[in-house]
Amino acid sequence: VAISPVSGDRSALSANAPDDLGLSTGDGPEFGAPSGILYQHSQARFLVTDSGERALFSVERDTGDRTLLITNEDSSDGAFLGFPTKLLLSSNGGTTWILDPAARKVFEVNMASNTFSTLTSDNESYSADGYTWTSPRDFARVPGTGLFVTDYAGCALYAVSTSSGSTARTLDFSAGEGPAWSNPTAIEVDEDEEVLLLSCADGDAIYSVSLRDGSRALVSGAGVGAGPSLLEPQAVSALDSGT
Repeated sequence: VAISPVSGDRSALSANAPDDLGLSTGDGPEFGAPSGILYQHSQARFLVTDSGERALFSVERDTGDRTLLITNEDSSDGAFLGFPTKLLLSSNGGTTWILDPAARKVFEVNMASNTFSTLTSDNESYSADGYTWTSPRDFARVPGTGLFVTDYAGCALYAVSTSSGSTARTLDFSAGEGPAWSNPTAIEVDEDEEVLLLSCADGDAIYSVSLRDGSRALVSGAGVGAGPSLLEPQAVSALDSGT
């Protein structure tokens, strides 16, 4: 759905044709349960994960036409998509990473061949100190470092190498200095400030975590900031440096 930030008007960019939505919009295979989305500027298209079809779609911005990029049949190593949700794109557009919380895996998609494989999973490799994630919820890319994955129940952040798939329990609620956080839901990188921003369901707050030393700070919630109270925030986004 396209939404005007000026008027708030909504229009269907790409849609199936169930009775309550009227006519379909765009051509191509139908969605099952779209779950994650990002925009690929270089190709003027959206990439959409679909947890119902267990697939990755592309959607043309101008027409809404849908193309099925990968399904479980396109695995190059016998991997199996469970319920893919979040996705990230490499800087050159050649690789897409997909987070599958149900399968507790991160998949790597080769965009040239439209094939995918497992990058890492909870039962494939433990971190150096013997930990593995139990309930991955979101992930973010830090250029030059790799991927950071939030572990909701484990109250930790894992770093994942995009080259080897190795994992490390890099940060948790006790690393560094500052107020403790727990049950992280979403993660966002503020590169200019060199911090990770975390929305945390337990504590109803937004925290920042320094990429330099792991120190923690409460950004909003629990007496910091005015306005409506946060209640189990599920997402966070950095608009610009410090915002």
